[in-house]
Amino acid sequence: MKVFVQDGTAAWDAWRRDFEARGKRIPSPQQFKGEKGFGWWFDSLFPATALVSQAS
Repeated sequence: MKVFVQDGTAAWDAWRRDFEARGKRIPSPQQFKGEKGFGWWFDSLFPATALVSQAS
């Protein structure tokens, strides 16, 4: 199940860093019907790399 991550949040920043670390560009934030603000749908609220770095 995908999770909507809103642009400008800590989760968005974590996904941006994850994409950059992999040499990719994060998708441009979009406004989706039924969601507040702009963002994108990801596999989880935070990428696995963010969870690993918090545990260290």
